[in-house]
This record gives sequence, C-alpha cells and structure tokens, in this order.
Amino acid sequence: MNDLALSALVWADYRLAVLLTVSLPLVLLIWAFISRIESIQRLMEIYWKVSSLLAIAALVTIVL
Repeated sequence: MNDLALSALVWADYRLAVLLTVSLPLVLLIWAFISRIESIQRLMEIYWKVSSLLAIAALVTIVL
C-alpha cells in the first residue's frame, strides 16, 4: 500500500472516530437538554465524564 492511500485511510479513520465519539454525543446532549429528558441528560453527562478521563489517560500515555 502506498503512502498516499495509507494517509487517506488514516484521515478517514480519524474523521469517523471524531464523528462517533465527539459530534454525535454532543448532538445527543444538546437534544436532551432542549427536550428536557433527564435520563438521557444524566447518561450523557456520565459519558462525557468517562470520555474525558479516557482522553486524559491517553494524553498521559502519549507524553510519558
């Protein structure tokens, strides 16, 4: 596989990951607050707490 194709696949994977782990949950969180659905709000708040801890752990792993 040449470098150009590999680069395109890596960027596609990155964009898909951002879409599924950041954009979609953010839309769900905003929708839950607008609709005043407390159960979804609570679940999305838990999701963001856990995902922020995961992001911190990943950054620490990369730095160290």
